[in-house]
Amino acid sequence: MKRRPFVWDLVKAFVGALLLVLVINHWIVKPVRVVGASMYPTLEDGQVGFSNILIHKIESVERFDVVILAVEQDGEEIYIVKRAIGLPNETIEMRDDVLYINNEPIEQPFFDNDWYQSIKESMNGNFTSDFGPITLESDQYFFLGDNRRFSLDSRYYGPFESRDIVAKDLYILYPFQDIKIIRK
Repeated sequence: MKRRPFVWDLVKAFVGALLLVLVINHWIVKPVRVVGASMYPTLEDGQVGFSNILIHKIESVERFDVVILAVEQDGEEIYIVKRAIGLPNETIEMRDDVLYINNEPIEQPFFDNDWYQSIKESMNGNFTSDFGPITLESDQYFFLGDNRRFSLDSRYYGPFESRDIVAKDLYILYPFQDIKIIRK
């Protein structure tokens, strides 16, 4: 019986593992490392996990979903985490910390109310600066960070198109005491 060289088996195992990682990273999940405070207190700087590419392909983005967006910055593509606020064909506006969608006030139930009130009081003003009205087109979304004073989001980049959405939902795995699932 002829024996195959160990090196050939090692190369096949390495190539197979690499292909598996590429397939998973491209079609199933996207690794995520939170950078900055734009989604605080929902997400904290340095948290690590993954986001679901596959579920984004199956389900549409709904209001208040947390998503990963691809953004062009300084000639390279980076990924940011934001929350869906405005959906296609809607008109959105923020006045005096009230979110209006198609001229109807909308509650934002994802906010930690104690944190929200403490920030608002310390800023001596609105938590979210006024903007709009902005009317979205049939393939546009408006995303904001939860920490509105410190977030570069659709107020900075403008509306995003569906092709900019990479994945939705987050599964935080590290640090271990922060393990959680963030859907809306």
